Amino acid sequence: MSLILKALKKSEEDRDKAAKPPADTSPADETSPPEPSTIEPPQPEPAVIEQTAPISPASKSPRPMLIGAGAILVLGIAAWAIFQNPFETQPPSPTQPIAEAEANIKAATIAKAKAEAEAKAKAKAAAIAKAKAEAEAKAKAAAIAQAKAEAEAEANIKATAITKAEAEAKVEVVARKRPIANDAADFFQRGQAFEQEGLFERAIEEYTQAILARPNFAPAHFGRGWSHEGKGNHDAAIRNFTRAVELDPRFTDAFFARAWAYEQSGSSGRAIDDYSRVIDLAPNHPAALFSRGFLAFYQDRMDSAADDFATVYEVAQGGLRDYALIWRYLSEVRGGADMVKSMTAFEGKGDRETWPGILVSLFSGAVQPGDALVTARHDNPKTQRENECIAYFFIGQLHLIQGDQPGAIEFFRKTIATGASQLRQYAAAKIELKRLQH
Repeated sequence: MSLILKALKKSEEDRDKAAKPPADTSPADETSPPEPSTIEPPQPEPAVIEQTAPISPASKSPRPMLIGAGAILVLGIAAWAIFQNPFETQPPSPTQPIAEAEANIKAATIAKAKAEAEAKAKAKAAAIAKAKAEAEAKAKAAAIAQAKAEAEAEANIKATAITKAEAEAKVEVVARKRPIANDAADFFQRGQAFEQEGLFERAIEEYTQAILARPNFAPAHFGRGWSHEGKGNHDAAIRNFTRAVELDPRFTDAFFARAWAYEQSGSSGRAIDDYSRVIDLAPNHPAALFSRGFLAFYQDRMDSAADDFATVYEVAQGGLRDYALIWRYLSEVRGGADMVKSMTAFEGKGDRETWPGILVSLFSGAVQPGDALVTARHDNPKTQRENECIAYFFIGQLHLIQGDQPGAIEFFRKTIATGASQLRQYAAAKIELKRLQH
């Protein structure tokens, strides 16, 4: 299109030049025009007339016609060029970029949707695979647990049968040893024999026969009380011990037994009262002194506890002296005394290499916890479990006074895990854990 416009413009310019008269090229004096007298008028020449065809006014100037023809030629060439390659001369359609952009956006959207669909499919497949694996693992674990439970059940049934058979055998042996009872004393002796074998039900039966034969027989009430306590029936035990001290107000062992039953049932105040009654009746009763000191310790009356443990160390024999020494040290330290200064109480205090003396060496720093646990080993599994319960408890106490609460918690939990619930350390570990975790 631009070539056509240029050609038309060129044609117009050439036409204008052809129509313009030629300029006067004779020299002229700009200052003095020529005198009229000096210019001779031109003389006309005789005209020569040729007999030719008349010339039309339009053909008087052939040059504009040639220019027009050239313009037409140029226009034709330009048109031909445009027809041959229109994209070089025509601008792109204004809607073409928009269409291309829309197409690109649509393609990108489709690709994104496809990628998201594939990702979702993969995630779903992975979730299904994970769920399947977890289900299989759970099923396997359940099968193992069931098999283990069945095996344990069979073992328990077998153990129960063995225990029952052993108990029946013991009953038969005891019955053969003791003749048929004819009076309260005989029933009482048979009850003691069954009690010593741990056959508490049969013992209760024999003690009851003794009481029926002699209602005011205090030892029979006392024996039946211990058999109930052996079964964990604290209330029944307390009733029997109470009847025994009513029948014999100076029955020291009955007061001690009732104090123990009160302690096991959680009635610490009543237990302390009965332990004090025992001490009144027997001032150097080491078990009552130790028990009262233990309860005072867990009532945070550390001075009273330390005094009782100090007395126990002076009057007791054997391992109870070692335990009294340790508890006295703990009472002093927990009461605010200097830990290193209080440790001098351990110097020269008996055997410190065997059980339970090695526990004293544990607090003096002479041995490590591992050494104490090695010494706690025993051929009898029950005895070893009890020794471990005691060792774990005192290792926990060592961590506690050193400010290592996590370590203390760990060993108090191990104490409970032994299952030796008949020991004071078992109950004490529960108290310590409750305090540390609240």
